Amino acid sequence: MGRSASSRVFRVARFSTATFVFQESTFWQKLLQEAFDACFLPDQTSALHYSSIFFGGTFMPTRDDAWALLCEFTQSESLRKHMLAVEACVRAYARKSGADEDTWSLAALLHDFDYERWPNHEHAAESGHPSEGAKILREKGYSEEVIRAILSHADYTGVKRESPLEKTLFACDELAGFITACSYVRPSKSVLDLEASSVKKRMKDKAFARGVSREDVINGAQELGIPLEEHIAFCIDAIRAEADALGLRGNIEAQSSAVT
Repeated sequence: MGRSASSRVFRVARFSTATFVFQESTFWQKLLQEAFDACFLPDQTSALHYSSIFFGGTFMPTRDDAWALLCEFTQSESLRKHMLAVEACVRAYARKSGADEDTWSLAALLHDFDYERWPNHEHAAESGHPSEGAKILREKGYSEEVIRAILSHADYTGVKRESPLEKTLFACDELAGFITACSYVRPSKSVLDLEASSVKKRMKDKAFARGVSREDVINGAQELGIPLEEHIAFCIDAIRAEADALGLRGNIEAQSSAVT
């Protein structure tokens, strides 16, 4: 490792002096090599990222990073939109409570990113979804707050839900899927004219969207300490705000024109 390469890392990372202990392992060797390679890229983001690891700073992947990871592991358009819908609900709750929207958004967006590859129908606690995803997220530098929330949304992992983020992610997961299903069967095929009372009514029909756990929807609202209908209405509003991205605008404008 030449002195010029080392000093260049310091300059790009805006460090005048720095010390770190290099651990002899494949992981650290690879990371160190990537750090030096990053110094010769036109954008400084990568260098700042790696220098923060070596010099004691903190780094959290961005939403763009999370979306790229999601798309790498998930090809299904409907599953991608499900994670976007859950993100919309969880982010709205973060905004309402004054929590960190970016952190809550990452947990929601990535909560099922490994499901397509490791669906885990056997509900194994330490393998398959979401445990395999948690391993990947740790390797990529996601916080334990995000990882624990993702693990806790599946009861079979044994990770008890404790934080507001963990309870919110669980409460929004099944409900977001159910709201989407309710929107698709409306004449308008839109979430924009969907009401909470209609969703509650659909919940009583066990043949409708049978893959959605009504028990989880009910328990989720209880864990949040919010009346079920209020929780449903809040999530509908959050999803309405992202109707275009989620493909849930439907043909409501055409329906409205026909009525008038």
